[in-house]
Amino acid sequence: MKYLALYSEEINLREILDEIFSLDMGQYDNLGFGDFAFANLRNIIFGLILGIIFASYLVIFNKRVYGEFVRSLIGENCSSPETAKTLAQLGYMKNSAVRSAIKTGHEYRGIVRCPEADEYYAAREQARGEYEARVAASGERAPAFSSLEFKYDFTTARFYIPEDKHFTATERFEKKGTSVLSAIAITAISLVLFFLIIKFLPDIMQFLDNFVGIINS
Repeated sequence: MKYLALYSEEINLREILDEIFSLDMGQYDNLGFGDFAFANLRNIIFGLILGIIFASYLVIFNKRVYGEFVRSLIGENCSSPETAKTLAQLGYMKNSAVRSAIKTGHEYRGIVRCPEADEYYAAREQARGEYEARVAASGERAPAFSSLEFKYDFTTARFYIPEDKHFTATERFEKKGTSVLSAIAITAISLVLFFLIIKFLPDIMQFLDNFVGIINS
């Protein structure tokens, strides 16, 4: 009975939302749009609004969570392989988000460097060159050179931001204007925008349909 009651409440909530955000489109013969074109229009608009909201929170997460690690590196003067520090020294050993970002390399690409990774890839490129030289000298066909990507050992791996990348890092991860309140404001504005679009879109489409009809006539 408890689950039936919850299911009933879910249905009622869905009906209320459908009633509030119903999109009552008319017939627009001059625009050449059929009923099928408008069938999922509300869901498409709502999806775009959700995308804007999600993107706003993602920007906040990137600039505040990932950005804190960048600001820590700069604040600790980790600007060269000699001054690089481990995650434990920087207080980020237990930060799974930062560790994941370092592994994937997307957020910190071109900014955060690891001396151990640099040494590994330098040795790999040297080995690649020597292998290709031997293959060319032998004149025989051989499989392409292959090797594994660098695997981070976060207990020993050190990190730094080259001094000439400090400005770029600061600009990319600037946290000004990325507070939770700003995200809430964007969410509220986006929902209001969605409501206004749903409310006035039929009138706008009707105006366009009439305008096209006048031109065609």
